[in-house]
Amino acid sequence: MGSKKKKRIKSKIFSDHQKIGKTLIPPLRQYIGDNSTVSWVDQILPELIWMAIIIESLGVKRGVEIGASIAKSANTILPKEFFSFASSFDLLDNEQKKKLMQLLKHENCLDELRSSLKSFLQLYPECPLKFLGDNSEQSIEIQTVIDFKQILAKYFNRRAQPAMIIQANVVYFIGICGKLHFSSKVQVPNLEAIVSDFDSDESKGACARVRAFVNGFMGTTSEKISDHWPRYFWNRGIEIDPPAPIPQETSKLEIKLPEKISRFIELADLGLSERWSMLPKDIYENHQCEVIGALLARQVTLAKRMARNPEFCDVHIGPIMLRVMIDNHITLAWILKDPAARSKLFVLHGLGQDKLFLEHLKAEAEDGSNPDLQNLIEAKERWINNQQYSFLTTVNLGSWSGLNTRDMAEEANCLDLYRYAYTPFSSCVHNMWNHVGRLNVDQSGNPLHKSFLYLVTRKWSRNSTYYSIVRNILRNHFASLMRHLAFNVILYCHMTIGLFKLMWSLPNTFQRILNHPVHHPKKPNNS
Repeated sequence: MGSKKKKRIKSKIFSDHQKIGKTLIPPLRQYIGDNSTVSWVDQILPELIWMAIIIESLGVKRGVEIGASIAKSANTILPKEFFSFASSFDLLDNEQKKKLMQLLKHENCLDELRSSLKSFLQLYPECPLKFLGDNSEQSIEIQTVIDFKQILAKYFNRRAQPAMIIQANVVYFIGICGKLHFSSKVQVPNLEAIVSDFDSDESKGACARVRAFVNGFMGTTSEKISDHWPRYFWNRGIEIDPPAPIPQETSKLEIKLPEKISRFIELADLGLSERWSMLPKDIYENHQCEVIGALLARQVTLAKRMARNPEFCDVHIGPIMLRVMIDNHITLAWILKDPAARSKLFVLHGLGQDKLFLEHLKAEAEDGSNPDLQNLIEAKERWINNQQYSFLTTVNLGSWSGLNTRDMAEEANCLDLYRYAYTPFSSCVHNMWNHVGRLNVDQSGNPLHKSFLYLVTRKWSRNSTYYSIVRNILRNHFASLMRHLAFNVILYCHMTIGLFKLMWSLPNTFQRILNHPVHHPKKPNNS
């Protein structure tokens, strides 16, 4: 019965995906290919946020009326264009912008429009609608930032009513300008239902069609306008409201640690904060800084764990931790050879792995025998969809980089590190004979037992000689990286070298904490 269930689950998972090599491609991705899809948060939301500002200020009815006036008036100036997206107003020259303001004044809505957008244009002085402001430089008040953050947060969920209303405006504005026509076979979306009866079936159908229309319009418009405004919008946000410092964890345990180790932990946190502040950040193209930052934070996290727990430095746990750190370093060094492409590849592979796990969870939860799985499923799905919809996410069953670790190390100038540290430490990670055969068995001294190896689970002390050799190899390698690799890797190497110098140059400190003798198993007699 159990084997039948497993076969059924295996056959159901990704049955609609096409397998090419080791990659599983979802149906929609098969149709659109690898072309970039339109992102609501990255692209569309910045283009429509001006409508949201007006509606939040004047209400839905009056906000839509004024939005329609500006779109229709601009269309009379450039009849071939439609003006729902903010970037479209960059198509107007200075004289045309002046004419547009005259038309809006004639419509008796210019003052209301200016009043609604005043605070927004203070925050974003390079907005394509800046010609509607007074162009005077004013200091930004904290409350202005707080108010706008609250407005923006309401529109992050594309399927919620506030976001659907401004998307419906796109269809409405294009329609009143005579740019949208439906054939008899296509149902016209009931835009009014989105406002007045949002939870109805008619509204849900209208919302689906509106989202599809907006994606299409965005694709058409992107051929004429650049991504300057969305890029500026998101990167301006980090200027208006800089991110909070990296939170520093504190522990009662650290009070009991030797001063030198506590100082190392403090410096590791400080070093991470300083390097994160130095790292250029592009909120629009966010993969690069997020991946590099996450790998740096991961390395500091592991370094601090080892510093807090000296017993991790024995021959059983130490190689596991160090191998993880070396793998992290090779990954970071390889990504930094081409950060834009490789950081995105890294993220997409991770999303694909979570999607694979998610589908297994869904299959397991079908019989309803484990209700707790549903919470995990929903959390996983939210995490994936916040970055890329799962129905667009491919699943790579092979290496994320398309290379094995050795080839990555060679490309990243880390081959010595791979040979002399990654590979030998891997025997500990994978419980291979050249690890367990040396450290988890001991030779019998009884001649009747033919040098039989008996099991041991003894506690090992830090081997100063062993760690000194690894330290020298890594120190030479990191010195080479500092000469040849990018700025961010150099900063990273200084931090990592500091970890190994601390652990291997303070044998007396660690020995006092461990406070037990060093044991060495006898070598088996192979003669």
